Amino acid sequence: MASTTASRVGDFIDSLGVNIHSQFYDTPYYDIDQVLASLQYLGIGNVRDAAGYASLQLDRLAYLGENGIKLDMMVGVQGDTYANQFALVEKLAPYLRSLEGPNEVNYWEATLDGVGGIAGARAVQKLIADYVSSSAALKDVPIINFSVAASDSGSFAAYGDNSANADYGNAHIYYGGGATSYSVLSTYVPMANQMNPGQQMVITESGYPTQTSGAGNQGVSEAVQAKYTLNLLLDTYKLGYKATYLYELVDSFQDSTDTNQEAHYGLFNYDWSAKPAAMAIHNLTTILSDTGSTSDSFTTGTLGYSVSGLPATGNTLLLEKSSGTYELAVWNEQKLWDSTTLTEIAAKSTTVTVTLDHVFGTVKVYDPLLGTDAQSTYSNVSQLQISLTDHPLVIEMADAKSVAIPPDSSTTTDAHTITLKLSGDSWQGDAQVKVFIDGVAMSDTVTVAAQHGSGQTQDLTLSGHWDAGAHTISVQFLNDAYGGAAGTDRNAYVDQILVDGNELLTSASWLTYNRTIDYAVSLTDQIVAGKTPVTVSSAVSTTLASTADNLVLTGSAALKGVGNALDNVITANDAGNNLYGKDGADTLNGGAGNDYLDGGTGADHMAGGAGNDTYKVDNAGDVVTEAANAGDDRVYASISYTLTDNVERLNLTAEGLTGTGNAQDNVLYGSDGADTLKGMAGNDVLYGNAGNDTLEGGDGNDTLNGGTGADHMAGGAGNDAYIVDNAGDVVVEAANAGDDRVYASISYTLTDNVERLKLTAEGLTGTGNAQDNLLYGSDGKDVLKGMAGNDTLYGYAGKDTLAGGAGNDVLFGGAGADTFLFQKSDGAGRDTVVDFSHAEGDVIQLLGFGVDSWAEAHAAMKQSGTSVVMTLDGGESVVFKNMTVAGFHASDFLFS
Repeated sequence: MASTTASRVGDFIDSLGVNIHSQFYDTPYYDIDQVLASLQYLGIGNVRDAAGYASLQLDRLAYLGENGIKLDMMVGVQGDTYANQFALVEKLAPYLRSLEGPNEVNYWEATLDGVGGIAGARAVQKLIADYVSSSAALKDVPIINFSVAASDSGSFAAYGDNSANADYGNAHIYYGGGATSYSVLSTYVPMANQMNPGQQMVITESGYPTQTSGAGNQGVSEAVQAKYTLNLLLDTYKLGYKATYLYELVDSFQDSTDTNQEAHYGLFNYDWSAKPAAMAIHNLTTILSDTGSTSDSFTTGTLGYSVSGLPATGNTLLLEKSSGTYELAVWNEQKLWDSTTLTEIAAKSTTVTVTLDHVFGTVKVYDPLLGTDAQSTYSNVSQLQISLTDHPLVIEMADAKSVAIPPDSSTTTDAHTITLKLSGDSWQGDAQVKVFIDGVAMSDTVTVAAQHGSGQTQDLTLSGHWDAGAHTISVQFLNDAYGGAAGTDRNAYVDQILVDGNELLTSASWLTYNRTIDYAVSLTDQIVAGKTPVTVSSAVSTTLASTADNLVLTGSAALKGVGNALDNVITANDAGNNLYGKDGADTLNGGAGNDYLDGGTGADHMAGGAGNDTYKVDNAGDVVTEAANAGDDRVYASISYTLTDNVERLNLTAEGLTGTGNAQDNVLYGSDGADTLKGMAGNDVLYGNAGNDTLEGGDGNDTLNGGTGADHMAGGAGNDAYIVDNAGDVVVEAANAGDDRVYASISYTLTDNVERLKLTAEGLTGTGNAQDNLLYGSDGKDVLKGMAGNDTLYGYAGKDTLAGGAGNDVLFGGAGADTFLFQKSDGAGRDTVVDFSHAEGDVIQLLGFGVDSWAEAHAAMKQSGTSVVMTLDGGESVVFKNMTVAGFHASDFLFS
């Protein structure tokens, strides 16, 4: 069989990336801590973003960079000046993985000095290359070409060879009709490479949305998204792409009708719950994790292997860890989605035979869709069969090695140990055994290197807490081949057994024929029930045996510690651990890392320690303890819950609950039901998510976002901000309770005691109240009505209508042809128009003042310094800043 050179698993994982939108303040991306936590959960360290909103992005992206995330930043995009974009990426230089040209230039035109189209895109790309080469901070940062959104060869050819201004080509690849990734990728490379011949490609956007209503042709179910995404990531690496950035991290807005495809590309749902695709990626990167010091630099080996029975749509990828362990991914790419019926197609199962060029001591088969534990384990094999369906399986192969057997645990003074002294005759290799007590495996496979004929033994020491009485110690001999092929015999011996140093067995027992020998012993005199609980120390991920009490995780690796039905004490190391108490009233102690603590059933006590810790609370008796300044911590609660001191964040995971903050600045998230969130003291952020929620900010400058549903929001004292997106949303503020504002994506009228309104969508009407209000339009065609009070109105871009109403109002139309409306029925006042412009098409509409012609309007105007004052009936006057009477025209006025 042919030998294949493996790739480093670290190189594969480093090829994985995901798109984010750090500037989207009104989406889940607003929570940058959750963005980081989700990336860490995925095991992905690369993100792609656009440098179009520098003032909103710097701190957020730098925060990701400081926590180990590398950035691919698009430059030359709409939203900010090129100078500001270059200034931003220079400040982010320590965290950059690459810079990238403009996005999808055939849809989003890139321009430079008034030149657009193909020439404009090439000019902007050259501008980037020239700037990078002249910048000390950026000169070593690789450049990716601009992207073109197309699927035909001619569209790419039209932009010509641009390799002089880029180090990598760029590809955006999506899969209409639920097509498999390989079927599209295999034809896409030569087309896209026309713009960067001879250069490696980067896929900066690719993925499958989970919108399945039938609108559009790309959506698939969440289950199919998970399978297709695993296949996609392996396909792109196998085909030689430098990196693949999935689109995108989280569903960036809600779409309860399932009709907007753009709302469903995320690996996480809008509420940050993981879709199956996110869980599958987490499992894959966990299975392949390589924490060795040379994981990014060691020289890989070669392995001879064959896979028989693999269909034509199947594929393999050989990877290697720095420990020398091989990881063979095997997958069969079947079409899984019927875009007509909008249903998943049942995959066919195929049995394939994997043959290896030599015997491996341990072979494990993992399924990333099912978790991170091996689904099957083989010892001393060179061939195995697997059942392959529609997503990758990972076969892990480790050579058998003779190693010293460390103690299974460290114990307290009253703990108890069982020591087996083992030896073997190794004519054709060392013997292998496994030890059980009362049918429970107490050891992994042990290789016996000690020579029986020379009187040598090696100790296998086990620790635990057993009840007094009769017990059975079983020793299973795994690899004797007596009666099999000639010349493969080997023997194993149990020379002695001691309990707490007392001999229970003194004559050697000889194990043959792959058999198990049992030793029936009474431990009444040696082990007495009720002594000090046993504490197990482990430098690997460990699940406590049913008789063990406590677990201490040691070493410097990120580990998982799992308890049992007893009242356990589980203590983390400082690397960031996952601790699970399971049954019983457990105590979980985190270390200095970012720990996850889940006490399980029972009233548990959880203390995360330093680091950004996460807690799962499901019992009213659960207690969470955090010290001051010990990280940014979060609780996921399936019961109504109040945050304890020094915990910052709360997510409700069941419907109809109440979540309450503490005296700190909290972030509270509701579920998809009707929840109640109470911020209490501090500057809090409250997200109701779906459902008709009740949000109470309490003291402090709070932000209240009810999410979908008709929500009731009361900010309390402080300068509060509200997100309004439903006509049923109600905002309540008391008098003199701060300077408050509403961000509305619907037409909206301010309720009493709220001072400011910002429209966040186009074509809306924003109306003030009886107070002095500040109203802000969007970049579209808005209507702003100040009503009573001395109001200030900002139209911004678009063809806006501004009506100050009663009071002395100030009106800024902004860019666009705006209408300044004055009605006698609104009441008297002295209003000011700051930026009237005949050139932009602004007009003045006068209603009810008896001014019905240009001549009458002209007669009502008088020059006053650099302003024009128009005096009207009813005590109304209007001041036009920076204008002259001669600067007005008849076309500037409307009278009906």
